[in-house]
Amino acid sequence: TDERGYVLVDRVSRTSVTNVYAAGDCTGLLLLASVAAMQGRLAMWHALGDAVAPLRLATVSANVFTDPEIATVGLPAVESVKARSGVREVKLPLATNARAKMQGIEDGFVKLYCRAGTGLVLGGVVVAPRASELILPVSIAVQNNLTVDQLAHTFTIYPSITGSITEAARQLHRSTLD
Repeated sequence: TDERGYVLVDRVSRTSVTNVYAAGDCTGLLLLASVAAMQGRLAMWHALGDAVAPLRLATVSANVFTDPEIATVGLPAVESVKARSGVREVKLPLATNARAKMQGIEDGFVKLYCRAGTGLVLGGVVVAPRASELILPVSIAVQNNLTVDQLAHTFTIYPSITGSITEAARQLHRSTLD
């Protein structure tokens, strides 16, 4: 265990004891149910001999279940890159979204971050009703190393709240050309 009493694991959930894995809160690694579930899956797949991609904390989505919800993904990577080089960001208020207007949503926003120059999507924040569901396209972009161009060229339903995500990507595309 570490100095806080958590079980030490590597990025595929192995402990220092042969054939013993640990997952969830006992590891002290981002105390989120989704992280625990992924650690468990990685441990199972690895124990069965499958090749597994190690857990990347920069790809973990998190949500605060308030009203409105606050969902995030990739923020550790954003902070890391900000310290070393340029990060571009755009924030779109939901008040500009047609579906949000139809549903009477006045508060909230979509914020998207990308690496300056390459347009690689690093992360995002969604503040909205059901933001925990709306963050998925950004999570997929971060997990799969997509660029704002690729995200911007993805079809979305109109009108939809997720349209703000592709619109943010389009605005970042324009800003990466500056």
